[in-house]
Amino acid sequence: MFQPLKTLSLIVAALVMSATSFATPKEFRAEYELYRNGKLMGSSQIALSKSGRGYQFSTTSASEGGWASLLGGAEIKEVSEFNINGEAFQPISYSYRQSVSVKTRKRDITFDWNKQWAREDDGDNVVSYLLEPGSLDRNLVVLALAQDLKARRTSLDHMVAYKGEAVNWRFKNVNTEKVSTALGVIEASRIERVRDNKNRSTISWHAPKYDYLPIKIQQLEPNGDSIEMRLKRMEIAAK
Repeated sequence: MFQPLKTLSLIVAALVMSATSFATPKEFRAEYELYRNGKLMGSSQIALSKSGRGYQFSTTSASEGGWASLLGGAEIKEVSEFNINGEAFQPISYSYRQSVSVKTRKRDITFDWNKQWAREDDGDNVVSYLLEPGSLDRNLVVLALAQDLKARRTSLDHMVAYKGEAVNWRFKNVNTEKVSTALGVIEASRIERVRDNKNRSTISWHAPKYDYLPIKIQQLEPNGDSIEMRLKRMEIAAK
């Protein structure tokens, strides 16, 4: 399996929301270049749009170089359907697909907020488990962090439903830095995920200029590999 691309989905997955003064999200599309150890390996896109059930947020990462080219390319796609309930995102469904050549891995989560539980199907097993109030799927973490930063919240913790349980994901706002991108030098908040595994780190930079969406994401692996998403293009709709 193409491990670097799998890792990238976890990076994107490593980002979230809530708010004191809730701001209705704007539709947007952002494009990134993917790098592994400084070498271009593919591309990624994140996009938010309105849907029949509320909103749809998608993340797609595709690799074209290295082992992926020998296997006919590799792609990971995550799609979240959600509504807004008061001052929080409320997931309806989440889907994950990882494709390499003819092989596909999947994971689907359906959220039932009347019963406060999630039903998760990974293609081999189906499990149901209780949800904490305000739980998100891991893909929605990006939007949640953006909302947190807009509201100047000091706590960036969020409950995330994934792999058969709802667990607490913790983040900290480290400082403000200037980041070089294809769109110029942009000021951004540096956010780090707090992990038990000190050999792995996830860092993201969120720019006020772009509604606190990420302009760069970096994951450092225990084996020394560095995987990065670097902003190439951003389009945000007017209210």
